[in-house]
Amino acid sequence: MLTGAPKNDMNEPATYFYGMQPLWTWVDRLYRIYVSDRALAGAYIGGQVYDETTASLTFQQFTPLLSGWIRKILDRRRERESLYDSINPFSTRFLDIDPLNFWIAREDVIRTRLKRTRTLWTPINSGVVEIEMIDGRVRRFILIGDQEHDDILELMKRFDPSIEAYGRKIPLPRPSSNPRRINRFVYGIFAGVLLCFGLFFTVLAIVDPAKKPRLIATAIMNAIAGTYCLAQSLRNSDE
Repeated sequence: MLTGAPKNDMNEPATYFYGMQPLWTWVDRLYRIYVSDRALAGAYIGGQVYDETTASLTFQQFTPLLSGWIRKILDRRRERESLYDSINPFSTRFLDIDPLNFWIAREDVIRTRLKRTRTLWTPINSGVVEIEMIDGRVRRFILIGDQEHDDILELMKRFDPSIEAYGRKIPLPRPSSNPRRINRFVYGIFAGVLLCFGLFFTVLAIVDPAKKPRLIATAIMNAIAGTYCLAQSLRNSDE
């Protein structure tokens, strides 16, 4: 068992929420995060594509061509979730199941925050949980989907009664039956992200001349992709 962590009564309802860990240098990771008064336990269950909606938003018109591969990804998530339904997340076996699983002990945390405002990192989310560690790191978990802030706040108070909550909840946009409007929204999101990356890598090239050729090439690729997405967004405008 995790040192200092209480034993879980597996007859009790699961006490967890879903959090996407954003990564700059690798594929984002989706976790089922269990909460106790002594620790958090993260069970890795998937990546950036974790349901039919995110698959459709990610692959757009190529979704039908990739349906077989997407089905395997979603089946793998369901299998992982089913596995963790029968495992104590605070047992030593938990970390042996997957090297991406983690524990965060309460004594290693300085403060926690719940940000109600949505992030632009992924289109469908309801905010972010931030965990500031004593070693200076800040671990962020995006609340995918439309998870309820009040429920997560009450759950996290078990781990940190003094958790800070701020920001204003903005309801997720209602699904539109107009495909042109959906495409405009999705392409607009990707355009903004890619153009920001282009600017980011341009600044890095100025700061670090030694890596300038590679960074400039990356910036140009992002700018071209961002411009294309922006053009597609304007093309799908209803006006």
